[in-house]
Amino acid sequence: MSVVLFLVTAFTPAVDVFGFWFNPDRPPEHAEAIVVLGAGGATPSGGLTDSSVRGVLDGVTLFQQGWAPLLVLSGAEGQPKTEAEARADFARRAGVPAASIMTVSRAWTTREEALRVRELLQPRGVRKILLVVDGPGTVRAMAVFERVGFDVVPAPWSPDWNLDAAPEERLQSLRPLAMELVAWLYYRAMGYL
Repeated sequence: MSVVLFLVTAFTPAVDVFGFWFNPDRPPEHAEAIVVLGAGGATPSGGLTDSSVRGVLDGVTLFQQGWAPLLVLSGAEGQPKTEAEARADFARRAGVPAASIMTVSRAWTTREEALRVRELLQPRGVRKILLVVDGPGTVRAMAVFERVGFDVVPAPWSPDWNLDAAPEERLQSLRPLAMELVAWLYYRAMGYL
């Protein structure tokens, strides 16, 4: 069985097809806030990792295109700066007004992020959010945020579909998908979805 799974994973586009299921393809809609989930953290020098920069850049782009008037940036604790603070600095340098930026930094999981974002946005009456998530986590993150009371629209995300990928690339793509499947099963068992 393991050999068959290896052969299917490495030598067919099954991984790309499986990844497609984790990424809903819906056009963006205007919302009351853009929420960018944590991704990768801050570096020891206070900078951002590549995945964190991609997330905040997507959020800033959506904000500048007018999809929502508020940008909420999440990210893990760190020293000398949290990921959320480093992202807020990035967004301000990119031209987002400080009054339009909010941060959440006391969350380690998607569920904690959803609860903290709700604490932040509920007093403002925000219900509809445009959610920026890195790839495979989109479906689970949407379900978690919907469970805490938000109307969620996934931000546009365009994966790099490569149906001619080498076996090594396909096997590398399988890891984050497998991790997301395990996370989805755990969240389902815990009643977070």
